[in-house]
Amino acid sequence: MEEPVSRRNALHCPVCKKLYANGTNSRAKSKHISYCRKKYQSGPLPRRKACDECARSKVRCSSDPGGCSRCASRGVSCTYQGTLNGQNITGVPLVDIPPQSSNDFRPGLDSPSIGTEETPGNSYLSPTTFTWDNDIFRPEWSYVSDLTTDLGEGYPVGSHVDASSISGELQSASNAITFSEQSLQASSSIPASLAYRDPSSLFERRKFSEPEHELTSDLALHILRSYPYMIANQDSVPPFIHPKYRYLSESDTACPSPLDAALKLAKMLLHGRRMNKSLIWGLIRIEQERLLNEHPNFSKWEVLEALQSLVVYILLRIIEGRHDYTNFSTQLLASIKAICTHITTKFGNLISSDELTGQMILWKDWVFLESRRRTATAVLIINSIIHAQITTPSPTMPKYSCSPAPSPMMLWNAENEMDWTVDYAEHLHKNAVHGMLRNGDLVELKEAAGKQHDRWYAYADSFGLLVTLVSNMVI
Repeated sequence: MEEPVSRRNALHCPVCKKLYANGTNSRAKSKHISYCRKKYQSGPLPRRKACDECARSKVRCSSDPGGCSRCASRGVSCTYQGTLNGQNITGVPLVDIPPQSSNDFRPGLDSPSIGTEETPGNSYLSPTTFTWDNDIFRPEWSYVSDLTTDLGEGYPVGSHVDASSISGELQSASNAITFSEQSLQASSSIPASLAYRDPSSLFERRKFSEPEHELTSDLALHILRSYPYMIANQDSVPPFIHPKYRYLSESDTACPSPLDAALKLAKMLLHGRRMNKSLIWGLIRIEQERLLNEHPNFSKWEVLEALQSLVVYILLRIIEGRHDYTNFSTQLLASIKAICTHITTKFGNLISSDELTGQMILWKDWVFLESRRRTATAVLIINSIIHAQITTPSPTMPKYSCSPAPSPMMLWNAENEMDWTVDYAEHLHKNAVHGMLRNGDLVELKEAAGKQHDRWYAYADSFGLLVTLVSNMVI
């Protein structure tokens, strides 16, 4: 009896669903179907159900008996209707966080406590999870391939990433994040409450009644969110971090650089490849707690880098959104508040006496002061547009409105001290003729036109333009 035309022209076996090879004739197809019917006597293979995690996420599941590839790449246990099938491929202890409704994260206006976003004590990653012998945050380390999953370099697309390969890469990576059991139990040093204005998610943009503020805050948030992508895609630094910070900082080279760690972690998260985000955010949490514990012993450059690192982590948190593995927003806010207070108390105001009198200063000293002013400005901008109130300007950042406006682009991007000295001398001369432009002047400058207005836009960089945009919200 002749086979139906549809069966002869079929592209795959009706029993096992496998595609036929190119050029397979009808006789070969019939033999293959006969073989499959004998092998699978009950007819076509039943469709395997998705694992619990894929079913909840409503995504396609590979249904591997030993655990699906999606669960393996995310480092979570793979269960089929509650039965554990796979093993945790990364070796990271699984965090059992009870489900919480959105109301758990939205305390009332009358209560300043935001402790509801604290992570349970049992969710801390064990120090034994990260037993690395080298330094993953050295500039020469290739960061991408170590925490990526099945789309990383060296792995064929669609292949399953073996646990041993990931573990081996992590073991061969290095350890700039130094931590101890004590640093992982630092929650007692975090204030019990932080001020905020709206009973909403801490890192979401606030809503303003004034249309101008609503539009300004939305645009400013988009600009701030672009800064971590500058790190990942352009291999540059945000405009509140000096391009020559490695060369100018006086930090001990034997100690890990907080800023190098932050830049590496930002690249890992935003490089556009699938990776174990929970592991990277675990590293961010460990580094945040290390900075909170150790910053009183830091030099001025290390404290500045610690503050800039926390700003980067907050921007990453804004981009990532709320997940179980980012559930330490209170700790981030407490850390940046503590370091803001410390740097002001120990290292003085945002402007030096030489700058006030128009005297020449050393390039390194100017870079420190200007970097500190720009970082303080970034904190104030974030503070003005999200629900969580990191700090208030007066106690932690005195004389902000009287401090110089962000420096001209040529000064900030000077390649060496000689170029900077020439440009700074010209800058001092213009200040002597026209007066120093201060942060407080930007509010009036935004609302009026004139020669001073034109001069500012002629030499301001992107950060200066951002400050002008939000000047009436932060000053």
